[in-house]
Amino acid sequence: MTPETWLTVMLGIPVALIATYLWLAGVWLADRIRFGEVDMAGAWAEWIESGEDRCFSVGTLKYRWFSGRYVFDGTNYRNDGRPFCYWRTVASHFGHDKSEYIYVFATKDVKSFQTTSYGYGVVNLAPDGKRLVPAGGFYMYSVGVNASLQRDHTMLKVNDRDIPKPGQSARALLEGTFPDEWRRLNVEKIEER
Repeated sequence: MTPETWLTVMLGIPVALIATYLWLAGVWLADRIRFGEVDMAGAWAEWIESGEDRCFSVGTLKYRWFSGRYVFDGTNYRNDGRPFCYWRTVASHFGHDKSEYIYVFATKDVKSFQTTSYGYGVVNLAPDGKRLVPAGGFYMYSVGVNASLQRDHTMLKVNDRDIPKPGQSARALLEGTFPDEWRRLNVEKIEER
């Protein structure tokens, strides 16, 4: 390798890296000016009206710098607050106009170490001043070989410290976040018996 080639390579690599980061910063800034700041990091509780015996979920949206994307991981709970399954984000991206966050997830039942199904979810983002925040959404997942289910859900921000540890009941958090829904599913059903 000649000295000129060596010099070109040694200067070309840092210049290419700097140019890449400048390009990404420019795209980020243009998106922020055009669509607003995405403010969805944190803990979110979901109410799934058509969830039958699993109408509640709690998840955390975080930005992962290493992968360059948001992940939405959490737990789906039975109506009495006991955990049913866990989900973790496999892939994600924003829609073309930043009005939705789209993710693919894998689920594991509480008593299983292997993935039991895969699903697809959408979190709708709505303007709140100059920010875009979660305003609900839906998810679909496979059930058996030839079937799938779609569930719509609301999203309410909750305190990260209130999220129960894996395997623990979320009764206190869910009862406080969705009091009317909790009462309808748990208290009124007991009173009917």
